Amino acid sequence: MPRFVVLSDVHLHNGWKHTSLQVQKSNLLDLVGYCTSNNIKTILFCGDMFHTHGTIKTEVLYAYNGFIQFSKSCGINIIGIAGNHDHADKFGEI
Repeated sequence: MPRFVVLSDVHLHNGWKHTSLQVQKSNLLDLVGYCTSNNIKTILFCGDMFHTHGTIKTEVLYAYNGFIQFSKSCGINIIGIAGNHDHADKFGEI
């Protein structure tokens, strides 16, 4: 039986009032480590990777890209659905 991790509502954001971007990045990389250690090859992401609508800061995109690239390098596939925070505007235009 295939094994996978379900994840949603990460809300990556620089300046988050409770958790820094560095901690969020570390948590995502820890998740990849967990998947690797437990022979899990798929992460199903159910939306809201980003916190803001529209403009996303460069360092947040770098954190996201690092997570994607590290996952790929470990042989983990990510299947994702865009959440309401993952669109550029309220009409769903990217």
